[in-house]
Amino acid sequence: MSATDLPLELSRIAIGLGLAVWIGGTLLAIVVATRLFAQIPSRALAGAIFADILAILDKAKFIVAGGLLIGVLLEVQTAGSALPGRRIVRATILFLLIASHVYAVMVVQPKMRYFREKIGDLDQAGADDPWRKKFQGAHKKSERVTGVGLVLAVLALVVG
Repeated sequence: MSATDLPLELSRIAIGLGLAVWIGGTLLAIVVATRLFAQIPSRALAGAIFADILAILDKAKFIVAGGLLIGVLLEVQTAGSALPGRRIVRATILFLLIASHVYAVMVVQPKMRYFREKIGDLDQAGADDPWRKKFQGAHKKSERVTGVGLVLAVLALVVG
């Protein structure tokens, strides 16, 4: 085993585990959301429970993002200009993945919380409530960003 093999192997493991947690956590969140909103009659209660679950997942994804970045930095430091092209592509995908998560947590979710607070009683708000419409628009954006993140994570796993 050469001096570069160990850091590259650690990088591969860190990135692989990070992507497994990211993909698995996202899929689990999708399943949980579907079941919660199907089983709990109150959308407000289901939303509050899911928001707590999502907050934990978001923190875990930030920790994973740190691991992904460390993995990429290990590769760059170890291989330098000899880094294979597919690793550069994967690093770019990982950057986009992390950026999509930061956007979801720092931009989309705060808007959703604000709109949700303005609605008041979610279970009583009509479909024509303007704050509910804004919330639903932000929610759709959140779903799209999560979907893009999932695709990017899978793509990074396949490319890597």
